[in-house]
Amino acid sequence: MLESEMAFATVDYILLWVAAGLAVLGTSFRVYLGMKYSRLIDEVDQMTTTKNRELKRCKVKYEKCYAMNQGVANVGAFVDRFLSKLSLGPFTYLALYQMGAQLILLSVIFMALLICHRILAGDSLLRLLPYYAGCFAGLYVFLAISVVVNVQEKRTVLKISLVDYLENHLTPRLSSVPSNLAKIRGEVPAAVNPRAGMETKVMAERVAGATRASGTKGIGNAEKTGANTMAGAKAQGEKELQVLPTSQTGSQSTEQTKQYQELSKLLEEFFAV
Repeated sequence: MLESEMAFATVDYILLWVAAGLAVLGTSFRVYLGMKYSRLIDEVDQMTTTKNRELKRCKVKYEKCYAMNQGVANVGAFVDRFLSKLSLGPFTYLALYQMGAQLILLSVIFMALLICHRILAGDSLLRLLPYYAGCFAGLYVFLAISVVVNVQEKRTVLKISLVDYLENHLTPRLSSVPSNLAKIRGEVPAAVNPRAGMETKVMAERVAGATRASGTKGIGNAEKTGANTMAGAKAQGEKELQVLPTSQTGSQSTEQTKQYQELSKLLEEFFAV
């Protein structure tokens, strides 16, 4: 008789401790998720200097996605995918959230088994009341903590904060600085590549030398052409003066001479310029 009572008591203690342990574990999952999301929300406000590994990974992935696709079409979907991959070990945060509720239900089931076991042991309703009270108290504590922690609301706030940072802070900075995109893609700008910079410098010097040589040659040709033209004009004028008949009056000869002198003066001024 004594051994049977001890066996019943052992089973009672096992069921009680298992139910209590499941309830504590399920509640702990909700508390952990609430604290984690709160911390992430605070870190998003300091996203530029954050040391959080999850947020740094999100930022790097967004920059690479923006560089490869020349933009991100749906930032909200990108953030949802990032949040769905947050995990603690092999379990994602979404799985931990669901497991918290499942563990509480298992705790209630074990408390029900404990009550049934005590009924089989012949306990009266009065002696079963503490078990009922403990079961309802555990459910109330879990629901109260879930409402206070409010994991879903914090997840929504975290998503809004991330979308706001990515769309209104990071995207304009990436689009306004093309060198950042080149750096993300792994491209080396010409100014950073010493060989490319030296080749560019040599090419620029060659072009400048050719331009100066061409300009000097052009100026020399122009001066030579101008001198030849002036000499030709003077020779033509002198020739025409010599060809003039001796019967012409002195006034006509003087007038033609003035015209040729004016023409020579204009040519000199033109080529001097």
